[in-house]
Amino acid sequence: MNNLTSRRIVVTGASGMVGSHIVAELLNKGYTNITVTMRNHQSQQRFQRKMGELGVDCTCVNSQDVELLNPHEVSALLKDCDLLIHCAAQVSLGSEDGRNMIE
Repeated sequence: MNNLTSRRIVVTGASGMVGSHIVAELLNKGYTNITVTMRNHQSQQRFQRKMGELGVDCTCVNSQDVELLNPHEVSALLKDCDLLIHCAAQVSLGSEDGRNMIE
């Protein structure tokens, strides 16, 4: 393993379309020290399913439940992090969530 692929990478939003493809590409390139953030159990299941669909073994990926709006949790997440790839976003198709989407 070379020096680059051993760096600690954190990917937020890894269960989404963009984040999952980024994680798959990192794994395909030999990166093994990857941490992904998950909102909940459904996100974790969606991530696992997407990795399977992409034909990627993600057993070396560390998954953490992190509230990205909590600065203390984010600070702990980023400790010893070499690279942050931020793909997390508030997502909703409901018009009742309009105000939250703007804020």
